[in-house]
Amino acid sequence: MSQMSIIVPVYKVEQYIKRCVDSILGQTFTDIELILIDDGSPDNCPTICDEYAQTDPRVHVIHQKNGGLSAARNAGIDWVFANSDSKWITFIDSDDWVHPRYLEILYEASTKNSCKISMCILTNVYEQIKISEINNFNVKIVDSIGAYNIYEGKFYAYSCGKLFQRDLFNDVRFPVRKLFEDWFTTYKLLFKTDNIAIVDSSIYYYLIRNDSISNKSWSPDKMDVLQALDKKITFFKDNNIQHLYTLSKHWSFVMTYNHYYECRNSNIKNKFFYILFLRFRMKRLLLFCRKDFSINIKNHPEYFECAYPIFMFFYWYVCALKKRFSNNKD
Repeated sequence: MSQMSIIVPVYKVEQYIKRCVDSILGQTFTDIELILIDDGSPDNCPTICDEYAQTDPRVHVIHQKNGGLSAARNAGIDWVFANSDSKWITFIDSDDWVHPRYLEILYEASTKNSCKISMCILTNVYEQIKISEINNFNVKIVDSIGAYNIYEGKFYAYSCGKLFQRDLFNDVRFPVRKLFEDWFTTYKLLFKTDNIAIVDSSIYYYLIRNDSISNKSWSPDKMDVLQALDKKITFFKDNNIQHLYTLSKHWSFVMTYNHYYECRNSNIKNKFFYILFLRFRMKRLLLFCRKDFSINIKNHPEYFECAYPIFMFFYWYVCALKKRFSNNKD
């Protein structure tokens, strides 16, 4: 059987799927099996997937009713556990593509350093780019906290761009019908192992699309990320990882603040309810952040404007009076 299972959910990517699959089947590391999960795609993707399975025995296709990205990834993981004895699992989105040495480099980084996870740098791209040769690459071995700190800002949460030892998924699956599903999952995998290999090469090409979730206008579903952050805060608290518990609370506050403004500027119905919810959430988190991050009215008045609008009205009124009296004395 194959050493590595590549799981690719497929939905409405007819113009991208061939580039993705071709980049996988053309890898220098060939001991693979490719699981294409047709998640009820309404375009020509199901036929394209079947055609690949007919021409390459390494390709396996699962057709299922549309259940979303998480359901598709979970179906791929379940297939691997039921039908394969591969030792490694990786995820590639069907509109992305990878360097010809992508799997080889991640596999080498993991196996040579006895790591259960290896990860690379994701490159944001808007169109096809010229792929350069990679002759040398550096690998840094870090613990789970080190890996979290490196990727906490932008890329750490993505399940793509990473190679996982299969047993890490014994009790981990993606949350179904949730946006930002990686935010619920990746940190759990990072903290199931002590050594993680960080490869300093940009070998995963992440396509930026105008119709992607992050580029769509605000909707209540986008607040799934706040639920994911709450679960992460609880995880770090329960595991007594104080530094990341504190950082996660601060990150949750900033995200709540961003959602508040996006919601207020949106055109959705009944947004008043969501505004109240987000304002209450900011009040609760602001009490924590004032202490641990020295956030106050002087350096971040915009936060207090959102959380305490009535108080800030009187605060600015008093400030204006003080300034007026000060000018009169002069």
